[in-house]
Amino acid sequence: MTASVEELRVANEDLATRTNELSVQATALEQEKLGSQEERDRLRSILTSLGDAVVAVDHDGEIVMSNNAYARFFGGPTADVECEDAAGLPIPEADRPRQRAARGERFRMELRGHANPTELAAGLRPLPSHSLQGTEPGAER
Repeated sequence: MTASVEELRVANEDLATRTNELSVQATALEQEKLGSQEERDRLRSILTSLGDAVVAVDHDGEIVMSNNAYARFFGGPTADVECEDAAGLPIPEADRPRQRAARGERFRMELRGHANPTELAAGLRPLPSHSLQGTEPGAER
């Protein structure tokens, strides 16, 4: 089975058209990638400069980003915090802030300072989720 010259010309034009379409799509994807990187850089700059401690975790509760205030207060960019409930008992690992955030839960924490300001240990107490009803995102503090 041999292809005619006309069939080869049509196939070649089709390949050229598809190649051009792929090139246009690749250029558009590259522009989106650059825009996304610029946006990530902008957001990272904002988060880094905030005076409040901010930490972002992945779905497994692992820290993927924290800001300078978090690192200063807790002793490092990926430092974990000691958590206890209102009675001073340790909070189970599954109920700690990083794990709750990884599950997408909204919660509040109360930070209690210690008598010695050089101590980095802090008590964080997640409040019950029902206490957040009626609050707007970002209103928790």
